[in-house]
Amino acid sequence: MSDFKTIGVFPDFLTKIGIMMKILDFYILRTFGKPFIISLVFFTGLIIISNLFRRTGLLIERQIPPLIMFEYFLYQIPNILMLITPVAVLLACLFSLGSLAHDNEIIALSSSGINLYRIVLPIIFAAILISFLALGWNEFVIPEANQRLQMIKSQRLFGEGNISHKAENLSFRNDKGWFLTIRLFDKETMKGIEIKNRYLSGHPSLRIDAKKAKWINGEWLLEDGILRRFNQQGLLIEEKPFKKKKLQLWSPDEIWMISQAEKKKADDMSMKDLNAYIRLLARSGCKFNDKLVDLYLKISFPFANLIIALIGTSLALQKPKGNIAASFGLSILISFLYWEAIGVGRALGIAEKLPPLFSAWIAHIIFGITGVYLAVKARK
Repeated sequence: MSDFKTIGVFPDFLTKIGIMMKILDFYILRTFGKPFIISLVFFTGLIIISNLFRRTGLLIERQIPPLIMFEYFLYQIPNILMLITPVAVLLACLFSLGSLAHDNEIIALSSSGINLYRIVLPIIFAAILISFLALGWNEFVIPEANQRLQMIKSQRLFGEGNISHKAENLSFRNDKGWFLTIRLFDKETMKGIEIKNRYLSGHPSLRIDAKKAKWINGEWLLEDGILRRFNQQGLLIEEKPFKKKKLQLWSPDEIWMISQAEKKKADDMSMKDLNAYIRLLARSGCKFNDKLVDLYLKISFPFANLIIALIGTSLALQKPKGNIAASFGLSILISFLYWEAIGVGRALGIAEKLPPLFSAWIAHIIFGITGVYLAVKARK
C-alpha cells in the first residue's frame, strides 16, 4: 500500500519542482531584464546627447527645422542600439547575478541542489533570443534607417540638394566578357562609350565606339558610332559606321551601383541586397572583398550578444560580489576589446590576410573560447 502512495506522490513532487523552476527562471529573467533595458536607454541617450552637442553649430547654421532635426537623431537610434546591445547584455549579466550573489541567493540555490549552469540558463536563452532579434533588426530596420539618415545629411545638412546620378570615366566588364568604358554616365544616358571584346589570345575581336547612348525600352540605343571587327591576329577585317544600334548591356541602375562601389556602404543595404551587389561587382570585374567581409559581419555581429553573455555570466559567478563600479568598468573594458577584435578581424579580411568568412568570426571564436574556459573554471 505504501508503494502505491509513493507512486502517487512522486508526480506531484515533480510538478512542484517544475513550477518552482519556472518561477526561478522568471525571477532571474526579470532581474536580468531591468539592468538590460536601463543600459540600452542610458547609452543610447548618452550617444544621442553627445551627437547633439557635436552637431548643434551646424544645425543652427543651416537653420534646420525642428522636425528634420528630430528625424536626423531618430534615424541614428537603430544603429546605436545595434552597437550597444552587447554592452547592455554584459552589464545586465554582471549586475543581475551580482545582485543575486550579494543577497546570498546563489548560495541558497546551490545549497538546494540547483546547478550553477542551471541558474544562468535563462540568461543564456535570453541572449540567444536577443541575438536573433538583432539579426532581424540588422536586416530589416538598420538599412532603411541609414538610407534615410544619409538622405537627410546630403539634402538638408550639407546642402547638396537632390542626389546626382552622374559618374565619369567608368571602366568595367560585363558578364559576356565585354569591356566597357564610359566617359560620362547620367541616369539613362551615356556619352563617350567604348566597348571591346577579346579572343583568348588577348587580341581584340570586336570594338564599338559611340558618341552617346540612351536607355529605351529595356535596352541601350547607341548613336553615331563605329563597329570594328578583327581577326585572331588582331588585324582589322571590318569597319562599319552606324547611326543607331541596339545593344544589351547593364541596366542604368546596375551601372550606377557599379560606379558607386567605393562609396556605397554595406550598412545601407540588407544582407539580401548586399549579396546581390557582391554578385554584380564580381560579374563586372570590380573588387568586392571588402563587401564580402561586411556581409559576413552582418551575420556574425548579432551573435556577439550570446558570446558576451557567456563571458558575463562566467565572470559574475567567478567573482560574484564585485561592486557596481567594478562591474561597469569591466563591461566597458571587455566591450572595447571585443569591438577592437572585430575591427582587427575586418581589417585583416579586407587586406586579404584572412579569408572573409573567418575574419568576420575570429573575434567571436576567441571570446567564445574564453567564455567557455571561464564557465568551466567558475564551476570548479
